[in-house]
Amino acid sequence: MHYSIILTALLASVSYATTPKEVAGIYLNFETKKLELLKADFDKKTAKDKVVPAYQALEKALADVKNIESKSKDDLLTAEGNQMAYDLEILAPIKDLAAGLMSKEDCDKARHEHALNFPVVEDEDSTAIAKAIDKLCN
Repeated sequence: MHYSIILTALLASVSYATTPKEVAGIYLNFETKKLELLKADFDKKTAKDKVVPAYQALEKALADVKNIESKSKDDLLTAEGNQMAYDLEILAPIKDLAAGLMSKEDCDKARHEHALNFPVVEDEDSTAIAKAIDKLCN
């Protein structure tokens, strides 16, 4: 039991140590912008102007990381790149609603996608995303 914990910690530290500094900086900026998006004050009228550009900036950051990863000698993707891709996936329902898809069916789809992304575990991101979906759909 303890060996698996030690091995996981060792692999995580080795992975972080081999992450290019450029990727680490982009990831830190990405996380800051993601939190700003999740805490942003917007409603149906202002969502498109606030959410869509923020989401596009996050997409650009992921593209930058993928570009760096593609030049790496390793065939491995960074943990940061994988996390960024996952974060964009879970934020997509908010971006779709903010882009103008706010019918009842669109709201139902966004709630369904959110439920698929967070089937059991509710964390800070899950709660913030659910609140954002509710803001745009109610």
